[in-house]
Amino acid sequence: MKTSTEEFLYVLLWAADSVLRPTWRNLDDTFESWAYRNGLGRRLEILERQKFLERQPTSDMSRVYRLTAEGRQTALGGCDPSDRWERKWDGRWRMVLFDLPVRASALRVSMRRFLLRHGFGYLQQSVWITPDSLEEIHRQLRKMPTNVESLTLFEGQPCGGESDAAIVRGAWDFPAINALYERHQAIVNECPEAPSPRMPPASRFWAWARREREAWKAALSKDPLLPRVLLPAEYLGRRSWEARKKLFNRFQREFRP
Repeated sequence: MKTSTEEFLYVLLWAADSVLRPTWRNLDDTFESWAYRNGLGRRLEILERQKFLERQPTSDMSRVYRLTAEGRQTALGGCDPSDRWERKWDGRWRMVLFDLPVRASALRVSMRRFLLRHGFGYLQQSVWITPDSLEEIHRQLRKMPTNVESLTLFEGQPCGGESDAAIVRGAWDFPAINALYERHQAIVNECPEAPSPRMPPASRFWAWARREREAWKAALSKDPLLPRVLLPAEYLGRRSWEARKKLFNRFQREFRP
């Protein structure tokens, strides 16, 4: 997925999830002028083929596009955090233990990046943990060595009196994650007024929107989005998400024709 495509979907998400009856009116720094300057028609056709947009039929035969579920998820950063937080947890932890030889340093780095990308936390440098099933991960790890001394997958529960909260604190750096969400919320609080025909400097809004998107993606890249039952009391991700949704709702009303 190209960054420019993600950003374009993100802009459409702000604009009420849709591009409604594109015309040449009010082209003085409105959303429409931004879209036309960036080749709106061609890009809409490409996104429709990729199933990120769908065309809606209208009585007057004009064009109405709306983000599909996949398009909306992509615009939101690749996932809907609400779905992740509300997923059920069976109370069992899954662990990936690996000990690769020094000569396989590149593979070791690749392995760590892979686990981080999939939201694993690490209790030690070679002991990684997740509350989610390893079935999909196992399919992707088949290229790794099968020697149990190099890579082993475990599933179970702690038996030494360790609490789930202690495991979460030990496996993920939530102070660092919260710092990223604090930065995001600070940018949310700096949000300018919505661009409109009566307020020409739309460029200021879109510059802010780009900063907001980048801050959100940075936080999301470090957040394992644990099930709600495992989230620390001080976790700021849900608060940041609610603030983001309120802004989307506000500007979707502003952008409607």
